[in-house]
Amino acid sequence: MKTVFTSLISVLLTINISVSQEINPTKQLIKNFYKDMFDNIKSPEEILKEYVVYSDSSLNDALSTISYYRLGSSHDEKFVISLKESVNNNSIKIVGYD
Repeated sequence: MKTVFTSLISVLLTINISVSQEINPTKQLIKNFYKDMFDNIKSPEEILKEYVVYSDSSLNDALSTISYYRLGSSHDEKFVISLKESVNNNSIKIVGYD
């Protein structure tokens, strides 16, 4: 589960935003998910309920993945630290692919 989640985040981080200044609701939803994941305001359970739909993994795997990213930012996890800084600086670029 962590590998799939890490891959998803990696792909989303490498995507550039389109020329348009408008942010569609899907892009905003993704940005809100990242922000909520690192803010530590919402519990992992609340984040899962609001953003995550899963069918092939257990609830515990999903909860541990969110905890991994939250705790990783306080350890020497360079990818997680970089992701958290990008989220906090609102510098994540998101575009859709056909």
